Amino acid sequence: MKTLENKVAIVTGGGQGLGQAICQRLAAEGAKVYAADVKGTDYKVDVTSEAEVKALFDQVGKVDIVVANAAILIAEPIAEADAEKWRAVMNVNLFGNFLTMALVAMAVGQLGHEARSFTGSQAGVITDSVHGKARIIDVTPGRIRDAINEGAIAIVAG
Repeated sequence: MKTLENKVAIVTGGGQGLGQAICQRLAAEGAKVYAADVKGTDYKVDVTSEAEVKALFDQVGKVDIVVANAAILIAEPIAEADAEKWRAVMNVNLFGNFLTMALVAMAVGQLGHEARSFTGSQAGVITDSVHGKARIIDVTPGRIRDAINEGAIAIVAG
């Protein structure tokens, strides 16, 4: 039996790069995976919009795993980047991940269940050291599996 069989996962930023690789690995472990990003891979969602994030979870319904992976990368010297680009980075990379995880944790709590939050490294996502083009080398989902087996909902921020 696959370790995540009959589990449902949402991955924000799941349309490309690391998010796409996470989607593929979760699917290989048996999960039904929904990739959510601004390009609309499975679901079009702006993670900085509380209404859009709420609508995503309403549409999917039962969720066991959430990977908050949406991010923006600026690959240019800081002296050449303008303030608006950096505001967008901070809005998506920090606020978007916070909003996603907070809404999930609140919804889980209202249903009478426990939500456990993990960073990517705590969740066992191991990448190479290539900044901006990191590849997943391995996933060792022991802590997530333990949380799920104990009845908790696992929330992972990429």
